[in-house]
Amino acid sequence: MWYDILLVVISVAVAFAIIFFVFRRAKRWGNPKKFTEHTIGILRKVQRTGMYVNEQPQLVLSFDAVLADGCPTPVTVTEIVSLTDLHRLKEGGVFAICYDPESCRGSFDGGADKEHLQDMFDRYMAKRNPRGFTYEQRVALRTRGIRRKALLTDLRLTGEEEEGCREVKLTVRIDEKDGSERILQRTSWMTEAELESLVVGKLVTLEIVEDDPPWFSILQDAELFGTPAVYSGEYFYLVCFHDKYGDPANYRIDKMEDVCEEKQSITKKKEYDNFDLNAYRKESFSMFSGEKVEVTLFFPRDLIYVAKERFGDIIPVSVDNGYIIHTTVRVSKTFFAWLSTFEGQVKIIDPKPTRQQFKEFITGILAKIE
Repeated sequence: MWYDILLVVISVAVAFAIIFFVFRRAKRWGNPKKFTEHTIGILRKVQRTGMYVNEQPQLVLSFDAVLADGCPTPVTVTEIVSLTDLHRLKEGGVFAICYDPESCRGSFDGGADKEHLQDMFDRYMAKRNPRGFTYEQRVALRTRGIRRKALLTDLRLTGEEEEGCREVKLTVRIDEKDGSERILQRTSWMTEAELESLVVGKLVTLEIVEDDPPWFSILQDAELFGTPAVYSGEYFYLVCFHDKYGDPANYRIDKMEDVCEEKQSITKKKEYDNFDLNAYRKESFSMFSGEKVEVTLFFPRDLIYVAKERFGDIIPVSVDNGYIIHTTVRVSKTFFAWLSTFEGQVKIIDPKPTRQQFKEFITGILAKIE
């Protein structure tokens, strides 16, 4: 399991979501028994330590953890994070965490009380932006709000700015079922990121409280990153199905130019509903395609850690001078090039055709050198 995510909508001028992560970890940094405080954390900084477990990087994440009164306090979370989860760690993102108040160390909190965290976030947002929604208004939006679609017809900046937020006048139009129109207006305070997400003439989702007069919040789903991305060989790759190849195709993101939205619908393949991206990454070896083959490899004792880092969950069988492992790889030049870095210490035992292919690969290199 890579992660479990639960979304809780929060009410601001533009609402985002609290993300609940459950990362598979090899070790917790700090004493979990002391992680007694359960709260939300706003991600401020992400750093790599240089350590990897099964090719998954260890990260040091700096959070502003929200206290009961809505004030922030710094907390550090050290985690082994799956490569498929890296794109979710955006600065400014809101995460469920638990921590030790003495050491200020913590971890992601997969079993958090959603209602409690939602209340804490409402208090935090009300304190952060006192000219926006009050705490009571945020509770009203959560408990009495009615969700409707509306057209954003106008958005005007007033020129007022305060603590990183800008004042804006919003006008929306709701088309009722009887053919009538309802126009609502509101003055709100928004961050630059919130403003950039709004486009005049586009539909938005509202949370409306039917007081007299009615008032509203604009909601936006924070889960915008649904496309799988893989980090391999210092580059990020987009992984998606391509009709031309009939299999998953890989595109290096930094090489993309003039990216635009296609009008044509995507091809949905039922067999990829439960696509295991992590397993695919391991098999593909730095994103090069090849035939999937079950292989038996020999590793000397001083290199067995390489096998565990490369192939993950394996059961090495002890033999004279080393270990035998059984795993699945995509046989390609990249796989053979990786094997050649061990100068013959790592050997292909079976299948014999794959072993012969590797010999021919080495022979071909020698012939070109000569």
